[in-house]
Amino acid sequence: MIGQFSVPGFLFPVFCSCAWFFVKLGSWVRKRSSQLSRLAISARNSQNERASFPRTENREPRTENRIQMISFFQSVREDVRAVLESDPAARSALEVVLFYPGLQAVWAHHLSHWLWLHDMRFLARYVSQVTRFFTGIEIHPGAVIGRRLFIDHGAGTVIGETAIVGDDVTIYQGVTLGGTGKEKGKRHPTLGNNIAVGSGAKILGNITIGDNTRVGAGSVVLRSVPENSTIVGVPGHIVLRDGKRVVITDPKDIRDPLSDVIIKLATELHELRERFQKHTHEMLGKAPTVTTETEPSIPNISPDDLFQDDYQI
Repeated sequence: MIGQFSVPGFLFPVFCSCAWFFVKLGSWVRKRSSQLSRLAISARNSQNERASFPRTENREPRTENRIQMISFFQSVREDVRAVLESDPAARSALEVVLFYPGLQAVWAHHLSHWLWLHDMRFLARYVSQVTRFFTGIEIHPGAVIGRRLFIDHGAGTVIGETAIVGDDVTIYQGVTLGGTGKEKGKRHPTLGNNIAVGSGAKILGNITIGDNTRVGAGSVVLRSVPENSTIVGVPGHIVLRDGKRVVITDPKDIRDPLSDVIIKLATELHELRERFQKHTHEMLGKAPTVTTETEPSIPNISPDDLFQDDYQI
């Protein structure tokens, strides 16, 4: 079977590791060739420059690659630790690495994003599409992802090209960080730090979601949200802010595109009811007074008088 099943789950981390290795190898080869070309040019120009060429420059790329390698493995450890802390169903680091497609998609995005930044756009999109094929999660190579992003389950999650996701963000399945039109430039949302986005939520447009915000499942967020808020509904409206409940007394506060139409219909219905009552009062005049008659008295008849034939002998 092909898709989010056990066999591709085992092979996908191997694919990401091999792809990352070959990309790093290609980068090292390019840097090394450029160094050699610079040395050859300097040797042809001046023998003194070749003799005085600082050896530290030969070590700087190696040191830079070593630092990048260390930061990569530190990021891997942070991601695994974040999953173990956030998901009570996670039992071991090995289980997290092999069977969590959200984590595999984030690691693959690190690779595709690096390719995107180094103008290898076609290869970056290829890695992104392969990742979507195996995990069901589509993260555009141009998206900026922070540290310790946890995509739980993740099926159907889409993150657009200009989206920015902060640190310690949790995203559940079916979430979309998308745009609202065909405009160029920044057209996807920006998520702050320590944000939880419920399953099926849609955050659309160039808006900002503040730190420590919770987005309810199935919500559609079209406007920016301040920090320390909880937003729910379609369209999304704030129900909690700074730990205090936000009571909505005016339907216009929900900012529903149909709220104005509903309010107008309710106003017209009220006016029609008043006109109908006024017209009925003019046509019928004063309402007649209805009086109820007194209840008829019950005759006092004894059983002997009522059934006198039965008592005759």
